Amino acid sequence: MSGEMMRMARLRSLWRCLLCAAMALPFAGAAAGAADFYAGKTIIVLIGYSPGGLYDINARLIARYLGSHIPGKPTVQPENMPGAGSRNLANHLYTNAAQDGTVIGMVGRTIALEALLQYPGTRFDPLKMHWIGSPTREVSTCVVWHTSPVMTLDDVMKRPTPVGAAGSGSEDDVFPRIMNEMIGTQFKVINGYPGGNNITQAMEGGELDGRCGWSWGSIKSRAADWLHDKKIRVILQMGLDKAPDLPGVPSALELVKKADDKQVLELLFAPQRMAWPLVAPPGVPADRVVMLRRAFDETMKDAGYLAEAKKLSIDVDPLDGAGTDALIAGLYKAPPAVVQRARKLEFPNL
Repeated sequence: MSGEMMRMARLRSLWRCLLCAAMALPFAGAAAGAADFYAGKTIIVLIGYSPGGLYDINARLIARYLGSHIPGKPTVQPENMPGAGSRNLANHLYTNAAQDGTVIGMVGRTIALEALLQYPGTRFDPLKMHWIGSPTREVSTCVVWHTSPVMTLDDVMKRPTPVGAAGSGSEDDVFPRIMNEMIGTQFKVINGYPGGNNITQAMEGGELDGRCGWSWGSIKSRAADWLHDKKIRVILQMGLDKAPDLPGVPSALELVKKADDKQVLELLFAPQRMAWPLVAPPGVPADRVVMLRRAFDETMKDAGYLAEAKKLSIDVDPLDGAGTDALIAGLYKAPPAVVQRARKLEFPNL
């Protein structure tokens, strides 16, 4: 190589170094700014459900590790704000919560879909909120109690099968009704149970045959003994993805015969990919959103977090903030006819 060529190569190398340094400055500045802001602060993680459930367990587990991955090492304090399937919390984050990055929340995975379907009482725009990520994806299931005469999904096609629901619009109300229409099951939805624990107690007592719309992750975490002792049978799974540890259980998407039906199911099942989503208000400054998302991503790899999750039988298969944004944006690109039919199925009395 000639002297001139070597000189030009050195200049190009120097230019690349200067360019990289210049590009890194905004990120360094953002980190420094976030560190200055969060030092000595407390971040409140609001939980849209009552204590003791899997939303509560997941949010509190993340809160124990999140602060150590945020510049400035703020304290992270979880608090419950239940009501309307976390719709109250979503409304609060959008309209009333501090917009400075000191308040975030864990909301129900169907919240973004409810806004698209114009559910009454929805006063937020999911596309304007800052989605931080979800620790895993989920699959919903239909299960029956071991004393039920129902052995397989085929049996539900032949006889009315009572299943419990926590209220209109809940997954255990919506999903069995959708299955009745889409694949010909005969689930008989009994509404009015205060919560999931009441439904499972009714199953134990013989009041119900089962529950349809029960998260597989919740079953593994909170009903592991029932699985081990074969007290429940899983007869159907519902989600965009099949659970790898339910290989012999049929998937609803595989059973629908019409393309239009499949489109509707794909829309309604899409939220399963963000099982326990964390979200920040729309007004949080961009540099703090970057820090919160990065802290979430690092928490998902934290050895202490992973060890606790394993102990609690919680799967960790995270969807990051950008992926959650893309998922929600995809919901809003669904054809109007699909959205309208999904709305009618989800909320038949509106």
